[in-house]
Amino acid sequence: MIIDFTQKTVVITGGAGGIGRACAKEFLESGAKVVLLDISREALERTKAELGGLDRIYCYAADISDSDAVKKTVRDIRDEAGEIDVLIQTAALLHEKKAFDITDEDCQNRKMLQKESYFLQVIRHP
Repeated sequence: MIIDFTQKTVVITGGAGGIGRACAKEFLESGAKVVLLDISREALERTKAELGGLDRIYCYAADISDSDAVKKTVRDIRDEAGEIDVLIQTAALLHEKKAFDITDEDCQNRKMLQKESYFLQVIRHP
């Protein structure tokens, strides 16, 4: 990455997944404090170790579709890592279904998580 993100706080939802991990690596190389947010604590810890376990990596396990969990997590992030400068939304619902077996409800839930998540709402209106 060419842009200097030193002392900026970058939050990555779905941070333990492949795209989230790749984003985290780039932002860490640019000097950012990186907050990984994922539903799986174990996956977060593995990802942090893979990224070198730096003290600029913060991990929070939370379900971003749960408004109470999101509000608490945002408060915790701001207290520990500082104000959120950048939000990268990579969290997604993964289905163990074939493409033609995915229902309309599955699609609606995925859209809600990616586009209208509580996480985005809380950041906009603290």
